[in-house]
Amino acid sequence: MEEKDIEEVRQIHNDESTLKRLSDPFHVSKEEQLVWFRKISTSRNSRRFVLVLKESGELCGIFRIDDLDLANRSATIGADIKLTFRNQGYATEAYRKIIDYLFLSVGLHRLQLLTLESNEKALKLYLKLGFSIEGKYREAIFRDGDFVNLVLMGLLNKEWVKKPSI
Repeated sequence: MEEKDIEEVRQIHNDESTLKRLSDPFHVSKEEQLVWFRKISTSRNSRRFVLVLKESGELCGIFRIDDLDLANRSATIGADIKLTFRNQGYATEAYRKIIDYLFLSVGLHRLQLLTLESNEKALKLYLKLGFSIEGKYREAIFRDGDFVNLVLMGLLNKEWVKKPSI
């Protein structure tokens, strides 16, 4: 991700359909986004990648790598896809390519992610990718007037290597 991308990334984040699926449901201002970008750009354990369409170069989402721990060979991952590009396979393709990179090129041993239990489409995708449900933070997130569970999912390198192509 480059500085030229931050406004479009902020718009994806601030879209109500994205915010309702994040653990932090608050809008981000332009000033907050710039401060965040500068901080993340120098982070040793976080990376951001914009997802762009091969055909047009249009930005269709962002991929997050956090808690990158090279000593223990693990990371937390996640993605946000622009509303107009959802349900078209872009998230699946992005996850497959980045998981391949993290396991096969970087040499990570474990990946994990967190998602709201109510985010059924995301849960289905993560299970299809080979992630296992490892636990739940019970009633950890307040959404739409109710508390929902936050689901912890994990994937090991050896499970990914054995996984047939999706």
